[in-house]
Amino acid sequence: MVLKERGASLGPEVRLDRSGFDRLGKVEDRSMTIEAGAGVSIRDVEVSANEQRLSLGPLPPAAWSLSVGALVEDSAQAYRVVVPGRLERVASRVTGVLPDGHLVASPPGPRHASGPDLASLLIGAGGLVGLVTSATLRLMPTHDVEQRRLFSFTSHVPALDALREALSAGVVVARAVVRGRAGRTLVEVTVRGSASNVERSLELFSRCAEQAGGRFEGQGRELEVDGPESEVSWAAIARALTVGTSVELFRVSLSSVIARGVPVAAFDPPSPLTRSLIAAFDRTHALGRTS
Repeated sequence: MVLKERGASLGPEVRLDRSGFDRLGKVEDRSMTIEAGAGVSIRDVEVSANEQRLSLGPLPPAAWSLSVGALVEDSAQAYRVVVPGRLERVASRVTGVLPDGHLVASPPGPRHASGPDLASLLIGAGGLVGLVTSATLRLMPTHDVEQRRLFSFTSHVPALDALREALSAGVVVARAVVRGRAGRTLVEVTVRGSASNVERSLELFSRCAEQAGGRFEGQGRELEVDGPESEVSWAAIARALTVGTSVELFRVSLSSVIARGVPVAAFDPPSPLTRSLIAAFDRTHALGRTS
């Protein structure tokens, strides 16, 4: 409201401090959720969840340095992977404020019973439509076991085919590193979960790798790729592997992946939908310019 009245915009010279939204609620065991203010760190949420043998899940490394508000508003980090390879919002409900100062909150009941959820438009919108002040985050059981396996393929094409087929079969890949070596493409895959789920996932992945012409190469070792994380398409991953780049994959879903080692455009403009929402809710661009 103050920004609008003064004709100002959020940006390098005007920043909004949400650290005062620091309330962290109790873990709700029945619904496996926790409510947290936008200024609470994701690490603090995880610590509180772990005390009840719950977790936010296998988030990408960059997510652990974010606040709740930053994560929920991020177009990539606001989602996690659930079976079979689809994306689900980390936040089930949010409260926030629109550029004109109006407060919005997700209704407490199911969407079909309560009507449209205006607050949900803030999720993944990059803070361009409105700002999140708190969120109810989904939790899942903690991971008891983590195991890695290394497979090799004739090229990156069957390697990526095996990864996508495994996702479709119900494997949740916590992390994967894909690289070339001695004329073949290596895939080191990491899965986490209960002992039985890990065993089942590795069996499924081995079957998918074999069907794609791959072969088992051992237990693997924890390899890492330098560079920032970006949300990319499978086509972008394939292009990077074609020129010999090693890639590290997180939040591996059938629609998109968060990756290191994959070149991305220097500026990713808002989607047409986001631009339409900005035009409707922030005509004065108080929350920041879009170009």
